[in-house]
Amino acid sequence: MAATDELLDMRDQFEAALACVKLLEGIISICMYCKKIKDDQNSWHHLETYITEHSETLFSHGMCPQCFEEQTKLIKIWLTGPD
Repeated sequence: MAATDELLDMRDQFEAALACVKLLEGIISICMYCKKIKDDQNSWHHLETYITEHSETLFSHGMCPQCFEEQTKLIKIWLTGPD
C-alpha cells in the first residue's frame, strides 16, 4: 500500500508541476527595429508584454554597459550641448 501511496503522491507532484509550465513555441514574428511582437490578430505588442502574457516569465530592467555609456553621452549632450 505504501508504494501505491508514493506513486499517487509522485503523480500529484508531476501534475502540479505540469500545470505551472507554459511554453512559447513556433515562429514568433518580431520587428527587427523596435522588437515588438505580432500576435495572431496582427496586433503588435512590446516584447515584455507579449512574453509575460504568454508565459510565466516576469521581467526586470537594467542597462548593459554599452547602452549605459551611449545613454550617458546623450544625456551629457542634452544637458551641455554638443562639444
